[in-house]
Amino acid sequence: MGSHYRPVDGESPTLAVVQAVATAAGRQPEDLEPLYDSIDGGALDGVLEGGGDVRVRFEFAGFDVDVTLEEVRLTERA
Repeated sequence: MGSHYRPVDGESPTLAVVQAVATAAGRQPEDLEPLYDSIDGGALDGVLEGGGDVRVRFEFAGFDVDVTLEEVRLTERA
């Protein structure tokens, strides 16, 4: 089962991912492992904010993350 998160206006993709995972995991964002252990946040923001129809997939904090500029989709890893 997965969950979806829509970033608020002006929210960076990295912040959207952290907020989505924290919400899905029932934890505070600061209690998650560092995002940089899974992906370079600056590169993630740069690729997604660079325009075009771009999708990035990676694993973070026990979730498979599928992120675009408009949405974060999460699937809990088994």
